[in-house]
Amino acid sequence: MNQNSNVAYVGKIVDVKIDRTLGSTHPKHGFKYEANYGFIPDTKAPDGEELDAYVLGIDVPVESFRGKVIAVIHRTNDDDDNSVISGNMGIHKSVWGLVCNNS
Repeated sequence: MNQNSNVAYVGKIVDVKIDRTLGSTHPKHGFKYEANYGFIPDTKAPDGEELDAYVLGIDVPVESFRGKVIAVIHRTNDDDDNSVISGNMGIHKSVWGLVCNNS
């Protein structure tokens, strides 16, 4: 998909690589992540990085996740919108190596 097309992902199943796990602390600002946060590989956001994504509905830290994009958070202070991935139907691999299926 093209740059600036993150809205085009709504309703699609995507893979998310988690680089800030649930409960981890932001290295620069010190806040705690209340959701798994990462990016959708092989995409490109306006900031030149991959599209960022929050995985909601999963109450354990995960390394990766496959789920449905249910929304886009539009940030007015920059061009870095974030996708919201539903945890209700996804498959994820926890940081402990367990495979779980939430259905």
